[in-house]
Amino acid sequence: MNAFRTSPDQAGISSLQAIFDDPPDGQKAVSSGISRPQMLKDVLQASENPQAYAEPSDHLLTCLHLILNDGSIHSFQYHHLESHSQLQYLPQGGGQRMSLVFSGRQESRVLIQGRDLITLYDYLNQHRIAWVRDISALLDFSAELPLTIALESSEP
Repeated sequence: MNAFRTSPDQAGISSLQAIFDDPPDGQKAVSSGISRPQMLKDVLQASENPQAYAEPSDHLLTCLHLILNDGSIHSFQYHHLESHSQLQYLPQGGGQRMSLVFSGRQESRVLIQGRDLITLYDYLNQHRIAWVRDISALLDFSAELPLTIALESSEP
């Protein structure tokens, strides 16, 4: 089948969706389902083996939730994320630190520190992570560096 033609049963769907549903010969079909981000209530109720951040979504998200050590939740709109984010490698095996700046009525800088943050950094800049949680108080990290979150806000 030619990938650029749609059959009558595919009328009303996008051409990209038609290609995903019926790919050209010799190509593997890709799942067209959109995964929903994990809901915050489910994240907060999960006490066993807590995750530091959400599984990446298949689509762009509008909001990022930060769950701090004290249990408070701070939410930021992705469209307020400034274009200049940073990921720094800290000296002497100190892991990495990323800096994200959200502007709006007041500017907020989010600092996330931990190990192996490059994937999280990439997905955050793609607006595909629903939440990030500071897990430093949830588990014993005597031998490792936990993921921690700090917020800095400037007054309007």
